Amino acid sequence: GEDVKLDIPELTDEVAMSLGQPGQFTSVADLKTKLREHFEIEKKREVEAKHRANLTDIIISGTTMELPAVLVESELNQMFAQMSEDLERANLKMDDYLAHIKKTKEDLKTEWTPAAEKRAKLQLVLNEIAKKENITPDKDQLKSQVDQLAAQYKDADPHRIAVYVASIMQNEAVMKHLEAA
Repeated sequence: GEDVKLDIPELTDEVAMSLGQPGQFTSVADLKTKLREHFEIEKKREVEAKHRANLTDIIISGTTMELPAVLVESELNQMFAQMSEDLERANLKMDDYLAHIKKTKEDLKTEWTPAAEKRAKLQLVLNEIAKKENITPDKDQLKSQVDQLAAQYKDADPHRIAVYVASIMQNEAVMKHLEAA
């Protein structure tokens, strides 16, 4: 067969500078470094996510507890909220989507319940650890996050935002604490 030569523009500093956002890459070397950093961060994230998944499984499997139904409900609601946000971003309506996958909200609830229970358990365990270890979110960080979200979601209840952000930040802190242990 013929040798087909692809006409790839040579990666010069000019080409590198034209990629990404204006001023993001100053040269070929800079582009390569940043890409490498990006991949390393992604890899680390994957490893961290895996590590966390293992940690959470260990935490949960060693935990026998009565799960308050309201907690599971709240996790399910969060999962539905997340889903409708994702759908909205894709300009889809929840009902259309459900019709499309031929499922009802109840079907999804049933399917998601084990995951919701797992999340609720984890939440309880993380709360316990946070209490024992006196782990609290950084107040300034918390405030700035809450302000940011409140500005983003004008009609959301600031108190609920604060509770939500605090729980996420506290979980982060607890996970870091466990990973360090």
